Amino acid sequence: MIKNKITPMLLIVVSLIGLYFYIIPHKDNILSQTKIDNQQEEKLTSVVKQIVSSYLKSPATAQFTNMFVMERTKDNSSNREFKAFGDVDSQNSFGALLRNHFNLTLNYKGENIEDINNWTVKQFDLGDENIISDGQVENPPFKLTQSMIDTMSQEENILRDLKELKQLTKLKINGSLTKEQENRIEELTQKYK
Repeated sequence: MIKNKITPMLLIVVSLIGLYFYIIPHKDNILSQTKIDNQQEEKLTSVVKQIVSSYLKSPATAQFTNMFVMERTKDNSSNREFKAFGDVDSQNSFGALLRNHFNLTLNYKGENIEDINNWTVKQFDLGDENIISDGQVENPPFKLTQSMIDTMSQEENILRDLKELKQLTKLKINGSLTKEQENRIEELTQKYK
């Protein structure tokens, strides 16, 4: 009976001794992870949201929750490293709201903390996907090229012209079309022949 009580107690004592000998040599790394002040956290949170949102299908729908930001410095280095993690809800391509966990490590270069150009992304995971590892982009975010923008602009112009043509056609059917409107119908139909 006494043997059964001693074994768990011995296990606990050995575990505490092991933990003590682990903490002493690593205390600098453990103590250097500190939560940053509220004003700095607000500014850093803005940068984190910009970075994470740039990789989402629908950045405008992003809602961040459970976000935590802390500063990590090693060996009294002037290099300031920050870690941020949390959850982001955003719409996918089909409009469904999805939640992804993110984990982000940033290096601060100095100057204005709110300027995204003063940061280097060291590591970034979004959901199950490793986006950036050791500062190298694994999967770049979707970027619009000039030709894509031009194509979208042309499509918008076509849709606008078709809408106008539809309205003018209704007026023609009702018999309330002016000469200017008739000319516009002719111009639009010639344009898309």
